[in-house]
Amino acid sequence: MTVIDFRYCDDKNKFCNKTGKPLIEFKCKWYNSKLKTFSEEFLNIDLLFIVDFPSVLEDYAAKIDGNSYNLIKMKKYIMLEDSGEINVKYTLAQVESILHKHYYYEVLTSDLLKGKKNSVLIGSKIMSIEPNILWGPTYPDYKNKSYFNRINDYDFKENEYYFISYTDKAKRFSKRVVKIRDIFFVIENREALYESLGWADDEISGNDSIKKEFVSGTNLFFINSMTRENVSISKEKNGEEISVSRSFINNKNVVVLLETNCLLKNGLIRHFRLDGISEVRMINNGVRLLENGVIIDEKE
Repeated sequence: MTVIDFRYCDDKNKFCNKTGKPLIEFKCKWYNSKLKTFSEEFLNIDLLFIVDFPSVLEDYAAKIDGNSYNLIKMKKYIMLEDSGEINVKYTLAQVESILHKHYYYEVLTSDLLKGKKNSVLIGSKIMSIEPNILWGPTYPDYKNKSYFNRINDYDFKENEYYFISYTDKAKRFSKRVVKIRDIFFVIENREALYESLGWADDEISGNDSIKKEFVSGTNLFFINSMTRENVSISKEKNGEEISVSRSFINNKNVVVLLETNCLLKNGLIRHFRLDGISEVRMINNGVRLLENGVIIDEKE
């Protein structure tokens, strides 16, 4: 719409006593698609904002059906459960189309965090993030031909954000963004585990005997760190640790789980079995990006 005239709201009190700003209304003209003609109306100055057309529209239009994601501030923040009031304030979205709604323009987006379509008011240029800046390590990694690796070999990090494809035990498939809180595992069948590791007999090596004694008495253990060959585990978070081989947590009698804040579920804590994850992509600098709206290009 365009401004074609103005008038004072009150001829006797033309200026605000608090701010000193003029109390005016703008006469605006726009094309009314419903009536198929131009309409005119006086609108309060507080209802209007300046949009740098056509450059802003061109900026959005250039991103339609593009591969890059765009950082957009959310109307309603997502508070992460049990996080000390940490909020996710920004979402990642791809532009699908531009809509004209009488007085203003909106952009229809595909929202990565919510997994649905969303409309956003166009007001200023959009912040775009190229794929090579947004995404970190992936699984399966087809580019580096490491797609024969197991998901257990993927190096998840606490307090980082990931985009995962997940199938639960009821065979329901979903994609969602999660923030890792903890990584732990549960021994589902201790007798079968000991048998497969050669720990069923009393006469085992001293090193294996120490490991067997450590994992006895409880079924849940925290994973504190991982290398290519070994995993550091403890019975309590940041408690006494012991190192076991990767083959231990890869055993079919052990289930590795991720405790997360799930953004698809409005930041609530949710747990995911590692063997239910078919794809994963790390969001580089996810905390700075989604919580603070800061794009970091580490390649510069």
